[in-house]
Amino acid sequence: MRHNLGRLRAIAWCAAIHRTSPLTKRGIMAYIQRFLRPLRKTSDCLPLAWFMAYVAMIAGMLVLLICFDMPLRLLTGLHLADIASGLPAPASVMAFYLAPLATWVGFFLFVCGAKRDRPMLRAIMPNGQGNTLRGALIGAALGFGLNGFCIGASVLTGVIDLSFSQFNLFWLLAILFAVFVQSSSEELISRVYLYQKLRRRYKNPAVAILGSALFFMALHLGNPDASVWGMVLVAVIGVFFALLVYYFNSVWACMTLHTLWNFTQNILFGLPNSGIVSQYSLFKLEAATNGFFFDPGFGVEGSPGAVLLLIAACVVLCLVGRKRNQPREDLWAAEEQAFAAAQEQAALAAPVPPASQGQAAPDVPVLPATPTSPTSPAEQEQAALVTSPAASFLVESSELAMPSHSASPASTYDSVSDGSAGGLTQ
Repeated sequence: MRHNLGRLRAIAWCAAIHRTSPLTKRGIMAYIQRFLRPLRKTSDCLPLAWFMAYVAMIAGMLVLLICFDMPLRLLTGLHLADIASGLPAPASVMAFYLAPLATWVGFFLFVCGAKRDRPMLRAIMPNGQGNTLRGALIGAALGFGLNGFCIGASVLTGVIDLSFSQFNLFWLLAILFAVFVQSSSEELISRVYLYQKLRRRYKNPAVAILGSALFFMALHLGNPDASVWGMVLVAVIGVFFALLVYYFNSVWACMTLHTLWNFTQNILFGLPNSGIVSQYSLFKLEAATNGFFFDPGFGVEGSPGAVLLLIAACVVLCLVGRKRNQPREDLWAAEEQAFAAAQEQAALAAPVPPASQGQAAPDVPVLPATPTSPTSPAEQEQAALVTSPAASFLVESSELAMPSHSASPASTYDSVSDGSAGGLTQ
């Protein structure tokens, strides 16, 4: 009985939706349009934008496989991964971090291949606001400082035990460059390509900020020892990166912050970076337990303390960003203004449609005037005089004596020449 009642309710709900008037549907669509921008594309909606960003990464990998891996396999019988695994530890780590170069290829392939997406290239160019050397250095300091704070707290509380491993300046700088390639590739896809697609479609920037952060989190779901705290932190730090882009117009700061965050925990201190342990590091991990700022499997990023620290950093970033007088860059604002001006000119230049030929105007009925009865004695006396037989005879005589205005000039001239005009009819 309960199952049938639920089915009946579902049928009634579907019928109510089916009976929705076109006016209501138009009202719903008009309400939705309030949240969308005029230059939006179908591929900019959130699910399709996620899909396109992932396809761009896959396309870059396919290009590298076709251009490098397949010819190498034909010549030597080895894959790039086989060669990288046989290299010394520093070179192998460097090759691992250089693999996301395919994402760079996919980004430029998709952005340069679509004319409507080419304005995104301005987001990675020097802009005199955030994409400056100063902005890049601030991002690097934030990455080292935030991650180093968590590591230092873990060392001081005895959660982790570190010892010196080895030092080679050349390999440290070479691996730093490789880490930059890997970290910046994720920023290109998340904070440039995906972020700008969502900004082009949705008026509220929160959609682009949260949408890019969730996509960034999804990229790390398959990492070793992924945990709930780890995914929450990856999403929160994704929001932090997007806030840097929104308030400070600095993709460069995002790239350097991401680079130093990974380089600090993985290469300098030998800790797991999103669950991945490096074969080469300046320090190495001797022992570790669960702590407020460290997780033995996922590293600093899997700890609740790091999550709270990044949430506090997001709050501070919002407060500082709102107090700044610097305008926030919008890549699509100029195109929107040109589009609105073109629409206005087209509306002014559009000809007014003429009235349809052969269509008679509708007859408007003329209501007869309502006679009013005299009220005062003077008005009653005047009405009696007008309605008397003598007055009626005079009125009829004057009407017959006057020529008809509807007669044509020729007929009037003929009647006068005959001498019959002005005669009284008895």
